[in-house]
Amino acid sequence: MVVALLFFYTMINFFDRLVLGLSAVPVMRELSLTPAQYGLVASGVYWLYAVSGVAVGLFLVNRVSTKWLLVGLVLIWSVAQVPAALTSSLSVLIACRVLLGIGEGPGSPSAYEACHSWFPPEKRNLPTAIFLQGAPVAFLVGAPFLSWVIVECGWRFSLLLCSSLGAIWIVAWFALAKDGPFSGSAAKACAAGDQAVSPVPWAALWLDRTMIGNYVLGFSAYWIVGVTVAWQAPYLQMGLGYDGKVVGWLIAAMTAAQPFVLLTISYLSERALGSGASSRVARGAVNAACLVASGVLLAAAVMIEGAGFTKLALLALGTTLPSVTTVLGAAMVSEIAPTSQRGTALLVTYSAITVAGLLSPLTMGYAVQAAGQAEGFVYGYLIAAALLVFAGMLGFLLLDPEGSKRRLNAISSESQVDRQSSSQLGVSHAG
Repeated sequence: MVVALLFFYTMINFFDRLVLGLSAVPVMRELSLTPAQYGLVASGVYWLYAVSGVAVGLFLVNRVSTKWLLVGLVLIWSVAQVPAALTSSLSVLIACRVLLGIGEGPGSPSAYEACHSWFPPEKRNLPTAIFLQGAPVAFLVGAPFLSWVIVECGWRFSLLLCSSLGAIWIVAWFALAKDGPFSGSAAKACAAGDQAVSPVPWAALWLDRTMIGNYVLGFSAYWIVGVTVAWQAPYLQMGLGYDGKVVGWLIAAMTAAQPFVLLTISYLSERALGSGASSRVARGAVNAACLVASGVLLAAAVMIEGAGFTKLALLALGTTLPSVTTVLGAAMVSEIAPTSQRGTALLVTYSAITVAGLLSPLTMGYAVQAAGQAEGFVYGYLIAAALLVFAGMLGFLLLDPEGSKRRLNAISSESQVDRQSSSQLGVSHAG
């Protein structure tokens, strides 16, 4: 039930992001926005995205039930859409996107914690992949549906529709959801196979090589999310010349393979773990290889002249493969972080990487404005491709969950010994 509800949670989350990209052309036309100004609006959702995620990770996630936390976040999403639908002011539109980002920043990492609280470490790949399918389904179903709504009813009505979906989800989640037996506050989580309950110094965790590898891979993967959500529809319409009504169906078709790709890779990774493969290979190497392949495919896609099937297929696969990071990367963080620190580790890590979502729409917007639509989109996608290849190669070197677990367990044991020695010394002095 929780995984199913998180699936719809993720779907609504991406509806809220996708709707602006699908509305880009009518919004720019009605509000007289330049590509750079639209890039500024699109990036607004990420201005405080990371800040809110880190703040919730440090101060709330270990103190507030994920049930109540997700209710509050979706409430912010729903409220943020209303004034955006009623305004003709660029400043108000940006402010609404910033508010939306404040609510969405802690969203996915909090969903990871809610999901992982129901499954032991070795069984987290597949349920995580399942609830994350809400994102491609949002593109698959939402792109044609929202495109139709935008054309027939206007972009303002589409924002109000997204707000209503969030309100409906809150009612269902409040009525049906609860925290699982592997939650960060559950003592039996350690006995069931989670990492040591005793916390380690935060500096040791943040500077661990596997954590750093996840920052790098996550940043590059989220760069693609920012580009896809904000600029894929404008690219198809402005760069390749497709009609606005066709664009929604094209995005749906380009997203159709993502559930199959993500579920298949997640399942094979989990099966490899069950067969004795190391997490470094089954999760780390697979994750890194997907990013390198994605960069190569994106570069090939934009270098092909015209707007044919091959170009769209390469573009679709190139923007799909980085999504593997959302499953395997989160699983590696949960694998190495002590149970009592897992929620904070997930929220801080997967909030910090969303800074890429702030930078990538702006980068693409300025590239299009500086070089023109034809060349600007090519330059923007080539920048993304280079970043993906670099991150994937670095990931091969850094990701080592087993080594990180041994290191952090040793630090945890040393900390326990130091605390016991200090306690005994205190008793001796008191005597």
